[in-house]
Amino acid sequence: MQTITFYSYKGGAGRSLALANAAVYLAKLGFRVVALDFDLEAPGLHYKLSRNEDGAPLPVKMGVVDYVIAFLTDGEVRRPLKDFIVDVAVPGIEMPLVHLMPAGQAPSTDYWSKLSRIDWHELFYKKGAKGVQIFKELQTQILDEFQPDFLLVDSRTGITEMGGVATTLLADKVLCVVLPTRENLEGARAVLRTLKRSGRESHGADLEIICAVSRLPEMRGSEIEREVTERILSVMNLGAEDSKDTLSLKGVFVLHSEAALQVQEALRVGSGTNPDESILLRDYLRLFASFVPKQSIEPKVHDLIEKAWEKLRYDPDAAIKEMEELTEFFAHPENYRELLRFYRARNAEPTLVLRRAQRLWEITRDSSDSYLWEVIARYFEPKPPFQRKEKDWHPNLSFIRAVWQDAGARDSKFGLKLADAYNFEDEESTAADVLHEIMESSGASPSLVARSIYMLDVAKRIDESEALIQKFKVGFASESDFASAWARHALRLKGRTALTEITKSAAIEKLRPSIAGLVYFNAGMIEHAVPIADTILKDLRQRDVPRREIEEIGRFFNEIDRWEDFEKVLVDIYPRDILVDLRERLGLRTPPRRLT
Repeated sequence: MQTITFYSYKGGAGRSLALANAAVYLAKLGFRVVALDFDLEAPGLHYKLSRNEDGAPLPVKMGVVDYVIAFLTDGEVRRPLKDFIVDVAVPGIEMPLVHLMPAGQAPSTDYWSKLSRIDWHELFYKKGAKGVQIFKELQTQILDEFQPDFLLVDSRTGITEMGGVATTLLADKVLCVVLPTRENLEGARAVLRTLKRSGRESHGADLEIICAVSRLPEMRGSEIEREVTERILSVMNLGAEDSKDTLSLKGVFVLHSEAALQVQEALRVGSGTNPDESILLRDYLRLFASFVPKQSIEPKVHDLIEKAWEKLRYDPDAAIKEMEELTEFFAHPENYRELLRFYRARNAEPTLVLRRAQRLWEITRDSSDSYLWEVIARYFEPKPPFQRKEKDWHPNLSFIRAVWQDAGARDSKFGLKLADAYNFEDEESTAADVLHEIMESSGASPSLVARSIYMLDVAKRIDESEALIQKFKVGFASESDFASAWARHALRLKGRTALTEITKSAAIEKLRPSIAGLVYFNAGMIEHAVPIADTILKDLRQRDVPRREIEEIGRFFNEIDRWEDFEKVLVDIYPRDILVDLRERLGLRTPPRRLT
């Protein structure tokens, strides 16, 4: 039996709700669970584990307080432990696998009266005190009568006798749920250091501590959230006077806040809620997977997976559904990999495959997983916003980028797709970083450097785009992509010296006429710009110029103050909407000819 104590320094952190969800999660895996409510001053597990639609608690007759009173009165507890236990129903499971020993019949007057009769100081500190004996015997009795795989203990907040029993006397592991405030973090750190010392002194080994920060709002970028969790980790791991007491936590789990649960608490695990619909459910699954040994789950899940593969041959839709349910509730990496193999066998829709691949990454954070790379390399295609429907799901680009960096060996073609995806999200600075990574791993090309210059300019990282130009202008000046990017950069900055340099280089011959004309005009070489304008007007009459070039040409004529000449040609050749749209883009107010 593994005993896990759920502890929080202050109330309101979601500790009891996390325990209730963990109990259901473990039962869904087929484990037997006993939950013990040691939060005697504010008991709530009989509410948290209830599935009554009206929020009514589970029916309780006796609990921990009654057990202690019986022991103090008679020197032993003569009643069987089942008299103090409430069976908890778990959807989809016929036999009771979760058993709750509540604090007692709270919030009745009788309960508070019994609680007030217990002198905790006398129980634990008086000569011949039997407090430790009571609770060690309770733990032994739970094991003997119920033989659970897990004992989950809901500890009192702060520093109390019952908190000490729950966290040092009984626990194999402590899950500490903290809030992200400095006060809460430092208070929890002090308590956990004490627990670590006590565990070392009493058991000869450090107590295993898991830390989760709760009530954290969902943030736009994973980088921002990572900064927050790293700050929390640094506070928790601050060195102690005795280095042996330093916590040395490896990481911090996150339990995000959900608006619906702020109004009325409810279980997320086993509720029928899909992980795609609940970020907190995804958080719970990731957290709980961390303290259930993989070797304990594999035997239970293996048979279910084998049956699903057998069913795939004669009822594929049902097999996929069963595998999806198995994966969502038993969120272990191998289950997700197995589901992805199911999807491949059924040639599933790309969005569905990517969604599950991202969930696997969210659980493991293992970006070097070659299987993840196979999935995103095959299925990821960036879409501009105008091609998406409002409620369409699209992957977290931090996930795509991490896998590309660590498992994709910086595949340059894929990197270009990723840069496009960031560009579509108006994250040009990140797109520029991706392009830089491509150049670092695969080398520079004129088109790659040109795209980098554009992205850096839009991101207002002018010094970096200027450095790229200076580095490559000798070798790439005669390449049209680079020449165009160089010219547009110089035009944005209105740098006459740079523009003059372009007119004297091979780049000027590679530019489209309108761009070349703008370069000459802004360099003060009007005598070269005028013939280009005349040539363009003639060309407009003789061929169908692509619409994307029309705006560029219009800007040229507007800047050299020959808009009317351009408009006169355009209005005779092109549809009216092109001219109206172009005037709006250029901010021209005078109505065009023949449109008044």
